[in-house]
Amino acid sequence: MIRIVIAQGIIQLLNVVSVLKFQSTLEKYQNCEDFLIIAGSRNSTMNQGLIDACLQISTVWSFKNIIVPHDYVVLLSEKVSQKTISFLEATKLLKNKLTINVCDVIYTCRNFQFINELFLSAYSTAHKICYGDGLGVLDSKSMNQPGSINPQGFAKVDEAYLIVPLEASKNAFDYCGLIQTINIKYFVDTIHKSALQVPGLSQYCKSILKKNNQPITLIVLTYWAQVNIISSCDAEVELYLLSVLPYVTKDELLVVKGHPRQKLNQSQKLVDELVKNGFNAILMPNKFEYYSIELFTSYLSFKKVITIASNSCFTLAYLCHSEVIFGAKKTLVEKYISSNFHKNIKQSIAYNSLILPKAYTTSDFEPIYYSQLEQLTKNQVYEQIYIANGNFSKPQIINSNILFNKAQKLQRQGKFNQAINYYRYYLDFYPDFSWCYFKLGETLEKLGLIDDAAKEYCNAVEKNPSNLVFRYTLNQFIEKNQS
Repeated sequence: MIRIVIAQGIIQLLNVVSVLKFQSTLEKYQNCEDFLIIAGSRNSTMNQGLIDACLQISTVWSFKNIIVPHDYVVLLSEKVSQKTISFLEATKLLKNKLTINVCDVIYTCRNFQFINELFLSAYSTAHKICYGDGLGVLDSKSMNQPGSINPQGFAKVDEAYLIVPLEASKNAFDYCGLIQTINIKYFVDTIHKSALQVPGLSQYCKSILKKNNQPITLIVLTYWAQVNIISSCDAEVELYLLSVLPYVTKDELLVVKGHPRQKLNQSQKLVDELVKNGFNAILMPNKFEYYSIELFTSYLSFKKVITIASNSCFTLAYLCHSEVIFGAKKTLVEKYISSNFHKNIKQSIAYNSLILPKAYTTSDFEPIYYSQLEQLTKNQVYEQIYIANGNFSKPQIINSNILFNKAQKLQRQGKFNQAINYYRYYLDFYPDFSWCYFKLGETLEKLGLIDDAAKEYCNAVEKNPSNLVFRYTLNQFIEKNQS
């Protein structure tokens, strides 16, 4: 039996190897010849560092051959987009390039996106298996690829083998004939064996433990500034800084893990800001940036995980029983994140609110249907999730003063726009703190935002009417701006 396995990154490779391990226990999947394809649909999704990391991890499975046709797949994608060749012609060119004429079973993480559609159509007679994005996300649409490129539409998949089955878009499960849930133990086993293949990982983790006896808090970043979900790298760093500061102390070691596809040095900039604020923060070395954070759990345990969007928080909760703070508060979402992406944020928070409690209690996960996700998404108001040992509560604010102190420092430095962001975020946690309204009013006045400043001065007086400074300042402000 000849099988083609397509992986576009480390987490997908770990996932599909877990599926292969599970299938090796089934009689019909014995004596297979497996070909691994490492490629993506766009240049932005794959680079040599990621390819090298995938090649190292691939040694945990006995692939007969490993092919990296990434550049060729991107070329075909461009030609089809430019209509210089048809989709059907692209499938024929692909088969000629690979020289794999026959395929009995083919594995893709999903059925949309050019690379998956291309392979599913090129080997149309093969038994088609989907292993899901992440640990089991099934989607029938994409922000970057809203419809099928194949003139015949999306190819239906015969089976899906998923660890945490999630129907992320309407009727996505309908594209799969049979959905089978596999035990997460296969994924855990793959992680531990894969960690042994990463040069220097064990030594690096041991050096952290030797130098630090503090509990480790992991901060997992996005790369949204590069894809216009956030306006700039600086805005992305500030978003994360605001999301982290209330929940950490100087008695923790903060380990920052950048996204494998980041190009704007977001992670280093965040570490620099944390250090400036007096925290013990370090960056995962560049040589490990392409590896999934789950691999580190073979050697390190993370007491706390903070992320706005990474679904690795689920596996870390399972593997380390970590406390998890996921998502961002409404003030930050609306300030920093493109409105086109707000529904995705809500959906991500809803999804994690459904699956995170199970990470602490079980290893078998029931499917989550789009109807469940849609209902939760409608009711979601960007509230951050805080969960520990399977129990939800409000995020534990353990360092609230740092936001107010940081805002005052920025105000003194003349960085008024940044100061405003910190004051307003602080008020999310402490809406009755009159001094914060007063200082916010001062800062807005410095920027000449008279109406906004007046509102905040009035808020300060309303919260604390006996404060003579507030009343005097408001009266002087009114007199000055009436003349």
